[in-house]
Amino acid sequence: MPIRSRLLCGATGLLFAPLVALAACTTPAPVTSNTDAARPAQPSYATYQCEGGGDIVIENAGAVVRVSVGDDEPVELVAAPPGQRSRYGAEGYALVLEDRDALWMKAGKPPLACAR
Repeated sequence: MPIRSRLLCGATGLLFAPLVALAACTTPAPVTSNTDAARPAQPSYATYQCEGGGDIVIENAGAVVRVSVGDDEPVELVAAPPGQRSRYGAEGYALVLEDRDALWMKAGKPPLACAR
């Protein structure tokens, strides 16, 4: 190989070596997740004011919540599916918690949108 070709190859290598090194040093983009672990925890006891008037009280123990609506008997709901902390259900009832909002559903009744 002529001297000029060797110098050109060496110079090219010197130019690309820092670029390769910099590429190897970049920080990967943060991983985002839609899991409940990424969300702030719900309080263990909270009162939510519902649209159209009325309140619901939610006692949150993580895998189980107890919901009281007005003078009705409190209802216990389990995490559905197990392991997450935002959706709960039992036969005829469902609750979805997201940040400061709660959506309470009872079979045969319109859903209640509530907020803390």
